[in-house]
Amino acid sequence: PSPDAVDRTLVTPRLPDASRVRFVRDEAPLGLSTDMDAAEVARRLGAIRGLNRAAALAPYAAHSLGETESRPFAVAAVERCPVSRNALAGLDEGEALSRIDALGCESIYDGPSRVAQPDEAWNFGTGDGLEKCLLAANCLGGTEIRVGGGTATLMDGERAVYSRPTAKRPLDRSIDVSRRSR
Repeated sequence: PSPDAVDRTLVTPRLPDASRVRFVRDEAPLGLSTDMDAAEVARRLGAIRGLNRAAALAPYAAHSLGETESRPFAVAAVERCPVSRNALAGLDEGEALSRIDALGCESIYDGPSRVAQPDEAWNFGTGDGLEKCLLAANCLGGTEIRVGGGTATLMDGERAVYSRPTAKRPLDRSIDVSRRSR
């Protein structure tokens, strides 16, 4: 088919029936504007977290492990990052870790709290030590990542699989990366 054929097959979006949707207006307004810089937005969202559900969820969307528990992020890291897993599939542990080591050592996210998912680190070709441990856990498995003293270590039971320096400081010092059923 020609490229124009694709345009003709687009489906018209169906919006929800407004009479069946209940809009809740008892939450504090976000109060954000395009004039605000990132720090101002973060301060505003932090100030209304207890009053607005979207503001409460913002640290999760921002990958801010310094403000949230790590489990939802870790589940996504080991269950929803197929690009990096496929890229390293079939390699033995040593070769996979060697390829992870060959990536740059800087996070794509600034600050000590925001952490990249494994596919982000792989696609951008760089990652902090904690992010590389998450990448290794996604591809090789493991039970937890221990973070402390400027080091992140992927563990499989009591065996240290991979350890790298990290500038990231998540709230949880032990991040469960096991794939056990939830």
